[in-house]
Amino acid sequence: MNSLDFFLACEWLSKNLPGSRVQKGIWISEEMGAVALELYSQTLGGKRILLAAKGTLGFLEGKPAEGMRTWTAGRALLGGRIVGRCGQTGFDRILRADFTDGTSLVAEVFDGNLLVLKDGVIRYCANQREWSGRKLLLGEKYLPPRGPAKSPGELSAADMAGRDVPLGRLLAVELGFGPEVSGVICEGAHVAKDGVRLSGAEAQAVVSEISRLFSRPPGSPPAAVPAAGGGGGAAERTAAEREKRKREKVERSIAESEKEAARLAAAGEAILSNLQAVDSAIASARAGAWKPGGIVKAVRKVEGKLVLALPKEPNR
Repeated sequence: MNSLDFFLACEWLSKNLPGSRVQKGIWISEEMGAVALELYSQTLGGKRILLAAKGTLGFLEGKPAEGMRTWTAGRALLGGRIVGRCGQTGFDRILRADFTDGTSLVAEVFDGNLLVLKDGVIRYCANQREWSGRKLLLGEKYLPPRGPAKSPGELSAADMAGRDVPLGRLLAVELGFGPEVSGVICEGAHVAKDGVRLSGAEAQAVVSEISRLFSRPPGSPPAAVPAAGGGGGAAERTAAEREKRKREKVERSIAESEKEAARLAAAGEAILSNLQAVDSAIASARAGAWKPGGIVKAVRKVEGKLVLALPKEPNR
């Protein structure tokens, strides 16, 4: 799920999720860092199941996949709560739903972690860890990761003009759009991804394209996620995608190894051929058939550095 899809999904949820009540259906998968909530409201058209997992945010078409279990503790933490507000945290792939009683659900979709807060303090965390300045531990105050300083709507041409960083990297890494959306922005703005030190006009074209992409109304609910009974659940889909990436990585490694082996084989044949020529020239010299030009020619054909002491010319 790229940054644009996530942004638009959160925009839709921010307008349509408030007022929804969490029902008894709450499922979790610690391995996926995933949670599925059964929500009810007239705005949603009745009951809907919202899934937040690593790289995924959307409504299920049916019940959660078999890889998710009923979360009994989650019912105590979240059951019956009413969503007060919901939206994206900063410009990172983090969905936060604040309930009217001071409880919050935080889904860090970028790496698949799930937290429940009470008045900002962590009461549950699927994957506890800590860094310098940030602790995801029970009893600690929740702090989101340090993401991009500005949201898409806050960017200006001054943020991009004259920078020595290639535009593609600036957009993908420093501004948080990711490689896929960065490519879309560059293409729409007609500015090369490897361009540096953009002119004012080029920078303004990029900002205008960002505004066009991110200011459009979401219009419809986040794309539905297949469930257990409809073409495979989210867990199966995630595992299949992970396995596909592994196969592609192995295939690329094999192809690269084959190319390197062919290159080394060709170089080895050339070196062997040249060494045989050198041996032949030395043998001729020792036999009295002095051919210094042949030896020098043979040495020059050898790749790399080859130090060879030429035999002295026989006394006459």
